[in-house]
Amino acid sequence: MGLNRIAVNYIILESGDRSSWPHAHSEQEEFLFILKGHGQVWVDGNLYDVSEGDSIAFPPGTGITHCLINNSENQLRLIVVGEQHVKSDKAFYAKHHKRNEEFKTMGVFWDNHPVHEMGQHDSWPDKKRPK
Repeated sequence: MGLNRIAVNYIILESGDRSSWPHAHSEQEEFLFILKGHGQVWVDGNLYDVSEGDSIAFPPGTGITHCLINNSENQLRLIVVGEQHVKSDKAFYAKHHKRNEEFKTMGVFWDNHPVHEMGQHDSWPDKKRPK
């Protein structure tokens, strides 16, 4: 469509899926709008229920780590809007230390990100939680 600064993605999360590993961006904004279904947004180790019509925003630079989890039996459908090609953006992953090491090697790890107290949830969907 010729957009250079924003990406718009239609996402379907099947039962037991999550949108990504929990992460945060230094410069990139993200916005989610739930079209259909019920799920949870994972924010710094805490789960919050979301459903049709809910919107969620993640401002950059806050260090708030996040992802979406579908623990329901049905699909969760959503629109994700975010900035793309932000050359100065860096990121970190709250629960994926190997990915952080890869980002350090690539020069895109957010080194001095704000640190938040983490809740108890491990970020795994119920169906895929390691035993």
